[in-house]
Amino acid sequence: MTGHKEEIGQTLREARQAAGLTLKDIADAIRIRPIYLQAIEAAQFELLPALPQTVGFTRAYAKYLDVDVERPLSRLGEEVHETIGQVDYSEPEIPWTMVSYRRIAWVAGGAVLGLALAALLVVDLGPPPGEVAVASFEAEKAALAAVSAPRAVKTPVAGNVLLPSAQADTTAPLLSEMVSRTPRAEVPATVQQVSFTASGEPPADAQAAPPNSSVSGSNVAAMDPASAAAPQSAAGSSADPHFVTGSVYVRSKPDNAGEVVGVLDACERIGLLGSDATNYWREVTRGDGSRGWVFRDYVSGEAPANCS
Repeated sequence: MTGHKEEIGQTLREARQAAGLTLKDIADAIRIRPIYLQAIEAAQFELLPALPQTVGFTRAYAKYLDVDVERPLSRLGEEVHETIGQVDYSEPEIPWTMVSYRRIAWVAGGAVLGLALAALLVVDLGPPPGEVAVASFEAEKAALAAVSAPRAVKTPVAGNVLLPSAQADTTAPLLSEMVSRTPRAEVPATVQQVSFTASGEPPADAQAAPPNSSVSGSNVAAMDPASAAAPQSAAGSSADPHFVTGSVYVRSKPDNAGEVVGVLDACERIGLLGSDATNYWREVTRGDGSRGWVFRDYVSGEAPANCS
């Protein structure tokens, strides 16, 4: 213990006692804890909270008592600055042996969980491929139905027989001319049913129709039996009844590059006309007389189990 420290402590203690003050009175006045004031009077400056506060607390105590201790206090300040320069304030490195295994496990588990969540976000970014395929199929089916619907209205009909497009183009002007030249008259029911017969010749009772009969299915059949009855007769005689196992496009030729000419619905009844050279495609006909090619997996000789 150096002399200047004892000089500071003794001078402050004598001045306080001469003023009749207690350590608590001074502590309340200068806002310094009594235990620190007691350490200053006992010259135990190492008990103060920090080295930089040693000179500040001592100067505040001396100023309150109006005591001059600047000479020994300056020496105390020099010691404090030397001590501060020698102290190493850097934090010591914590060795791995002091880190608990539980903390290491928590950190590793959190890292693994974060990587798993990131992988899920990267992989699951869009809808499943099946949903995309179904949506694309439904959109193309709706577009095809919208485009093909108006064309069906423009197809001419002779009697009760649906004419092919090429024949309709050549027959329509002829029908119009015949209708304009033929007087209107009542036609027996037997004549109207001639178009539904399988052969090109009308039944015997149909031949007794009056000569003034209007243009009907019998007139068309008599006028051009080959063109009117041949498509229906060929389809009915050679088509083998089959069923569609699932919704599928009908194409104009046995190839995926063929133009889409229609859509078959699941469980729809169709007629099988034949197959291509590769035996992968089937030529089918629908109830309305239209025909096209579909892949063989969508054609079955028996009704599927899911069809009522």
